[in-house]
Amino acid sequence: PEEKSKSNKTNEIVSMIAPDNETVKVLNKVTAEGEVEIWLDQLEKTMQFTLTKKLLDCYNSPSARKEGASGKKDANSKKDKREWIRNNPGQLVITSAQIKWTLETEQ
Repeated sequence: PEEKSKSNKTNEIVSMIAPDNETVKVLNKVTAEGEVEIWLDQLEKTMQFTLTKKLLDCYNSPSARKEGASGKKDANSKKDKREWIRNNPGQLVITSAQIKWTLETEQ
């Protein structure tokens, strides 16, 4: 008798990849199967949720708080800033730095 093999392959979306190959893992996997409108809507919400959470984490990180409009910098703050930049998605670093700068200049 002929055996039919079943494929257990799933189309799970686990990260977002920018044109420059920067990768951000989504916080909740999305399975791309079934009605495209449903899983694409779920993917969009997952992407927004992930980026919002990661932006808050980036903005509130101790390294981000050390960098301010005061202009005071030492060797440790430069090292912390480099680490902060390496550990966070580039667009979120730029966005959180712009938010911080705007808030500090308005005070």
